Amino acid sequence: KKFYNGVNDSLDFVTSIRTPSDDETVALLISDRHDNILMDPIARKIGDLGGATMVIDAGDDTSSGSQLEEFSLNSLNRAFKGYSKISVQGNHDSGEFVGDWLKKLGWKVLDGKIITVNGIKFLGVADPRTSSAIVRMKTGSSTMEEVSEDLASTACQDEKLSTVVVHSVTLGEQVVEKGCADIVLGGHLHRQVGPSTSFSISDRAVTTYTNGTTGGAAYA
Repeated sequence: KKFYNGVNDSLDFVTSIRTPSDDETVALLISDRHDNILMDPIARKIGDLGGATMVIDAGDDTSSGSQLEEFSLNSLNRAFKGYSKISVQGNHDSGEFVGDWLKKLGWKVLDGKIITVNGIKFLGVADPRTSSAIVRMKTGSSTMEEVSEDLASTACQDEKLSTVVVHSVTLGEQVVEKGCADIVLGGHLHRQVGPSTSFSISDRAVTTYTNGTTGGAAYA
């Protein structure tokens, strides 16, 4: 508590966050909290400093997807009161509880269909892998390759699709290759990768970005 309170207090002296222009919508990307509720007010404060009106959650809010971890989801929801809220579930959010509870709290939980939030078109899907509170992972009923292919098929049906949100950007590889979105966002690795921009076979520029963690830094 002492450490995170210190981080939060230090944000009062931050002056280097870019100010958005009037025609820009700012979203805060979070991922891999793994029940670290002490990061929630810090993330919200950073969002406010940057002029964010939207939060994009790339998953792994919990460690096992258990109903016992409801406290983490409630904390996250309280922290981002007033924001537009979008989420996908990670491999540690195994089962139905996390997604169902976030829906109940008013989050837009991406489930393989394109939706529009604040005039921006989003697409995302839960990670098909499952993990318990330990790091070991199991493959679900669908493989990463199958889910990636289905995601790209849906993405390519709408040329105005802007943002793909997945827990691991590996799921968005075919979207990037085919050039069917502007940006693919994820987490999972517990380290930052990108942003990097590449050109698809259709010559569309697609940017990929992997967030580090929002406080859940184990195994980094």
